[in-house]
Amino acid sequence: MLAGHGTGLAGEEMGSEANAYGNIGYKIAECLGELTALGPILKELAKPANDLLRGCIVGEGLAAAAITALQAG
Repeated sequence: MLAGHGTGLAGEEMGSEANAYGNIGYKIAECLGELTALGPILKELAKPANDLLRGCIVGEGLAAAAITALQAG
């Protein structure tokens, strides 16, 4: 059992099947925990870039753009 308030959920890329399970998992966490799920957030690239999932809403796109701008410095 977890206690306290979570601030993030991170996972490693392990192939397309694991990625699909990860996407499902964080969407379930979003629905059950009344959280906002964003991602995937890409790190350690030469230039900042992030990905939007098919079917995302405008707010998710704006949040991804804001995170990408922060990554750019």
